[in-house]
Amino acid sequence: MVHYGTVADLLGVSLGIFGSSTIIFVHFKFPELRTFYRKLVFILSVYDLITALIYSLPGYYNHFICKIQPIFIIFFVATAAFWNAVISIITFFTVIKRTPVKTLDKFQKICHIILLVISSTMAIILIIFYHPEYNGDSYWCWVKEIKITIMIYSVWWSYALISVLFYITTVIKIRKIFRDISTIRDHDLRKKQRKEAKIQLRMTMIPIIYILVIFPTSFKRARQMANQNAKPWFVLDMFQAFFLSTQGFWDSILFVFLIKRVRVKLFALCSCSKQKRAVITAIPLSKDEIDYERFRNSSEDSNSDSDSKPINDGQK
Repeated sequence: MVHYGTVADLLGVSLGIFGSSTIIFVHFKFPELRTFYRKLVFILSVYDLITALIYSLPGYYNHFICKIQPIFIIFFVATAAFWNAVISIITFFTVIKRTPVKTLDKFQKICHIILLVISSTMAIILIIFYHPEYNGDSYWCWVKEIKITIMIYSVWWSYALISVLFYITTVIKIRKIFRDISTIRDHDLRKKQRKEAKIQLRMTMIPIIYILVIFPTSFKRARQMANQNAKPWFVLDMFQAFFLSTQGFWDSILFVFLIKRVRVKLFALCSCSKQKRAVITAIPLSKDEIDYERFRNSSEDSNSDSDSKPINDGQK
């Protein structure tokens, strides 16, 4: 039996798998692109890829899959949601507090432990108290108990709220940075700091993508909990089915296909032509994305003896 949400589900899952796989491929294929920020995006893409694969399992057609599917959905969706909040927090400390990369790297490692504890706790609670239920308008299974659903969505939206709070503060600061950059007379310095600010601004978009992706399914669940006899809303069900697994796709557009150097590297791999492969080295680094972390680290090394700030703030 094929439900009207199945096609939308499969399309969204396919895009999510494609986008997350592309980011993961770029991370392993091009070591020179493995900056600290890209490492955070890579980790998020791994969680998004696993989540999309779990949503692709046909729980409607298999009782065993239907029984275990909600457990894995909750665990990996919770990890992805938590990591979106981590990215938002790290971007905040980079822009506002000027925290060194080494400190932020230690922080993100600690976050992995916290992430596993919270996600595992939610999964264990689910194993003890839940009963799986077919999702009705699709082919995957979800939780039957309303109280557990409320608990799960409360945690997810707590992460989203944290992300929004840090996002607002960070974006306000980045806008101020752009205004200050326009007053710098040195052309090279102005160009470097503008590139740096653009990378920071791109990172702030990740939590916003997450919120837009989960909004349709959150609205649908809230509507169902408010009125369990509510009639299905076709448009809402289609949006929920399509967008639920697509964060990896939107992230790939932001961090792969909209960045010229990365895009050219990928397109060059698709051709056996030596001329097209030569394009990879033909593009000067100064015209592409600046390696932000290398810029920061070199600044820290040059200033370590003079006890200056660990991050290049353009004042040298």
